[in-house]
Amino acid sequence: MAKQFRWSLSLGLTMFAALTAIVYNQLQASVTTRVNRPVCLTGPILTGCFSQPIKLSKQQPTAIALGSNGQLLATSSVGRVQLWNLLTGTPMQDPWQAHEQAITALEFSPDGRILASASLDQTVKLWELSSGQLLHILRTGRVSTLRFSPDGQTLALGSRVIQWADNVRSKGGVQLWQVKTGTLRYHLGTAPIKAIAFSPDLTWLATSNNHVQLWRLGSFRPAHHLPTGEVTALLFSHNSRQLTTGGNTLQVWQVAPGKLLHQFKSRSFDLTLSPDGNTLATVDGGLVHLWQTRPYRLLGSLRSSWYSSLFVRFGLNGTELVTGSSDGVNLWRSTRPLQPGR
Repeated sequence: MAKQFRWSLSLGLTMFAALTAIVYNQLQASVTTRVNRPVCLTGPILTGCFSQPIKLSKQQPTAIALGSNGQLLATSSVGRVQLWNLLTGTPMQDPWQAHEQAITALEFSPDGRILASASLDQTVKLWELSSGQLLHILRTGRVSTLRFSPDGQTLALGSRVIQWADNVRSKGGVQLWQVKTGTLRYHLGTAPIKAIAFSPDLTWLATSNNHVQLWRLGSFRPAHHLPTGEVTALLFSHNSRQLTTGGNTLQVWQVAPGKLLHQFKSRSFDLTLSPDGNTLATVDGGLVHLWQTRPYRLLGSLRSSWYSSLFVRFGLNGTELVTGSSDGVNLWRSTRPLQPGR
C-alpha cells in the first residue's frame, strides 16, 4: 500500500513538473516573441527599426558615456576605460588604466573634447581626448553620478550613498566644479544625490533623492521640488519645459510650476531621448522600452539582457542605441537608414 502511494505521489509530482515546464516554456516563448519583434520609430523627422543587437563586449560595464558627435562611446570596467568607434563597432585603442579603483561614472563634455571619470578612489579625473593628457584631478570624495553643463563650463557631481560599505563617507549634496580651472565653485545641500540634470537652456539644475529638487542656475537657490518618490534618472526635454524622472515609477513633469503630466506603467533605471525628441528609451530589468512621446505610447521592447540592463543611450542621429547590462554592451542599429518621415 505504502509502495503504491509512493509510486502515485512520484507520478503526480512528475506530471506536475512536466505541466509547469510546458506552461513556463509557452509563457517564455510568448514573451520572447513579443520582445524580439523589431521596434520601429515613425515620426515627422526620423523613421527606422531596431531589431538585433551587435555585441560590443561581454563584460559588464560599470559606466558608459556617448560623445556629442554620436560616434564615440566610452565604457569602463573596474578602473579601466575603453573607447569605441560606433560607426565600425570596434575599439579605438587599448583600454587605459584611469583609476586605481572601480569607475562609478563617465561623461563627455558637450564639445566632445574632455572625458570625466569618477571612481571609488575618491577622485574625478578630466581627460583631454585628443592628446590623452590628464587635465585635472578633482579631490571630490567618492561620487557616483556626474553631468557637464550644456556650455561645458561646469561639472556637477554627487553621491547616491553617504556611508559606504567600506566605511568611506561621501560629502553629500551636489558639487559644482569649474572645468577650466578644476576648482570647486559651489556645494549645494547635504542629502545623497542619485541623479543630476541640467536644462538645455541653462535655467535649471535638477537633483534627485527621495524627491526632485529644482535649483535656479545663476543664483543657485532652491526653487521648488517635485514629489516624485525615489528617482534614479533625470532627463530634460530639448525645450527645457519638461522633466522625465525614472525610478520605481516613470513620470513626466512640467518643470514650472511642477505639474505631473504623465505617468507610465513602468519603472526605469536610466533614460535617453532621441535627437528629434519623439522617442524615449528606458530600461527596466533586462528590457529596453521605446516610447513615443507625442502622444505617449509604448512602441515596443528590446531584450538587452536576461538579467538586468543598467544604461541606455541614443546616438546623435538616432540610428544607434547603446545599452549596458550585466552581460555586456550592445549596439543596436536601425535596420534601414533613417529618412524624413513618410
